[in-house]
Amino acid sequence: MVLKTNVSWLGVDGRMISIPLIGVLLAYSLTAGAQRQKRFDVKMNLISTAAVKTFNLIPEYAINKRFSAQIGFYRTNNYEYKIHVFSGLAITPEVRVHLLPRYLEGLYAGPFFRYRKLSWDIPSKGAGAEFVSLGGGITFGYQFVIKNLVVLDLFAGPAFSRHDLIIKTGVADDFKLPITTSVGARAGIGLGFAF
Repeated sequence: MVLKTNVSWLGVDGRMISIPLIGVLLAYSLTAGAQRQKRFDVKMNLISTAAVKTFNLIPEYAINKRFSAQIGFYRTNNYEYKIHVFSGLAITPEVRVHLLPRYLEGLYAGPFFRYRKLSWDIPSKGAGAEFVSLGGGITFGYQFVIKNLVVLDLFAGPAFSRHDLIIKTGVADDFKLPITTSVGARAGIGLGFAF
């Protein structure tokens, strides 16, 4: 079969590019059926969603088989805990070191940084404050990629932070909850899709 290509407008003979063009088409046909290794996923943290009614989206990109980077975004709006009401956001960048050489999959350790800013209100006392924290920690987990499509991520680890509580109305004793401690934990069950 002869592939004829009209490229006279390029000023070259069509036969000169026929061979490279056939090579490109052949390479494409050989690889088109192969399953492409996924290097990007998007997950939601089910624990945040269920426990504190927080929208938590986590996109992740595999830099190579050993390292991936992700950034978590969460947003909560009027979450009520006893007499307390919280609204705000957090950003959590994380680098993951995969202990098994697989893209997005297997056992990993992930140092992370977290910034949180919450509006903290106690309507029954007419009290309100702004809670801002900076911190980080490390998570250990295992991520599954099922059928090269569904991602399941199980993780937990210690978290450390420093915070500022800016009281607008009320007194400091109104705002006593575990959220104000400097040592805590970060855990989650991520579920999403690989692309």
